[in-house]
Amino acid sequence: MEQWKYSQTPWNDIKDISKLTYLVYDYAKHWKINEISNLDEFIQNNKNNEELGEQDQIMLRTIRDQYPEGEVLNFFSNKADLQCVIGKNPHKKRYSIIFRGSESVWDWVYDMMIIKKTLFNNVQVHSGFYNQLTYNNTFQRIILYITDLINENPTWEWYIGGHSLGGALSTLAGFLLSRQFKKVRWTVVSLASPRVGNNDFKSSFENQANLRSYRLCNNKDTIPGFPMFYYCHVGISLHFNKNQQQWIEHGYIPDFSYYFYNLYNPWDHMCSAYMKATNLLPDI
Repeated sequence: MEQWKYSQTPWNDIKDISKLTYLVYDYAKHWKINEISNLDEFIQNNKNNEELGEQDQIMLRTIRDQYPEGEVLNFFSNKADLQCVIGKNPHKKRYSIIFRGSESVWDWVYDMMIIKKTLFNNVQVHSGFYNQLTYNNTFQRIILYITDLINENPTWEWYIGGHSLGGALSTLAGFLLSRQFKKVRWTVVSLASPRVGNNDFKSSFENQANLRSYRLCNNKDTIPGFPMFYYCHVGISLHFNKNQQQWIEHGYIPDFSYYFYNLYNPWDHMCSAYMKATNLLPDI
């Protein structure tokens, strides 16, 4: 798997997951799982078109045109306000898990819990993110569900994405899933993610042969600068420079410093701002 892990950055796939991440914000409000068999049927439903915003409709049509066989398979939530969607893309032979970002008061309560949870040895992660992911056995239910999908299509890849809190959850979930399903290839695409764990977490994450991560930061977005102390970012850094209007790939050891003196604009954190930036991602 080493060649896959260190292969060329899959910019087009990152674009796709970024679009799905944006759409998941409104999933629970406007999308009903029993109405969806595939994106094409969903878009043709006039009622859905009235409820979704214009940008949502454009994005859905783009996804529909590119991947007409795409399906939404399941939706998971819990009382800690975690929400995630599992999708299927036969054209690309991949599944996706997309976590919704911070929206409710409970989300921010969990965001502020910075006490670490030890997973094993000295590998520690943010207890708030871990608690929200595992609350009421939600993560175990997700594992049970995707086990059948993995058995059905064992060679398909899995992409996990999310914005803000969703980015942190996607990073943590990707790490845990890659350790449980070691024959499956897992790719994390996180937008605006805060740091998730300590230096041992970073080492263990990046040494996981079947796991790779692309972490997007829009310009001066504040959130990737937190938590500031004793936490580390993971994966390959992709930073959007607004002045240059281009994405810069810093790799595993970024030239760009992810600390507050460089990240001071909360408006750059908005998911809509990320969508404008990701429209400029390379086509490769």
